[in-house]
Order: sequence, then structure tokens, then C-alpha cells
Amino acid sequence: MNNGFKLDLYSSDLSSENNNVSSIDILGHGIDFDPNTNEYEISIGDEYALVIEVLLEDPKAKYVIEGNENLKDGSVIKVTSTSESGYTKEYKINVQKPKGLSIKK
Repeated sequence: MNNGFKLDLYSSDLSSENNNVSSIDILGHGIDFDPNTNEYEISIGDEYALVIEVLLEDPKAKYVIEGNENLKDGSVIKVTSTSESGYTKEYKINVQKPKGLSIKK
């Protein structure tokens, strides 16, 4: 008689696939962020760069902000979130800037 028990162990990758962004806030500018909207328009003044705060749903996810320097009319800022397992999601912020404004650094 066998009074023991059997335990089967399986190796699996339990890395999170959650790359969802909870919010994107831009200091001094409102974009009314919706996680299902991937592209935004923003009008700026003489800013060289923007202060952007990104909050992610999963603390193991990461994000990168590209194109947020030397801003000109037509610049595109990209916010890319990456899940722990490598899935990505991209948000674009299209910059509109009146012509003739100098850039403050």
C-alpha cells in the first residue's frame, strides 16, 4: 500500500505580459490620457523638452521616452512600454509649436 502522494512539477515562464500604461501626464499640458488611444496632439510654447510622467499597471514593466528634446513643430515624442515578457506598446505625442519661437534650455 502506497500512502504517499505524487507531485508533478512543470517549468513554465510566468513572466507578465502586462505592458499597459495607467497614465501619461505632461507637466503644464493636459492630454486626457486614454490607454486605448495611441496618438495625441499637443501644442507647446518655447519648451526645449517636456516633463513627462508615465505610470504603468505592472511594476515589473518598463518604459522608454524618445524624442523629448530639442522640440520643434512636427516633433514626435514616443512612449514605449515593455512588459516583463517583452511585449511592447507605443504611444505617440505629436508636437505643434508656433513658428518663430526660440527654444529655452
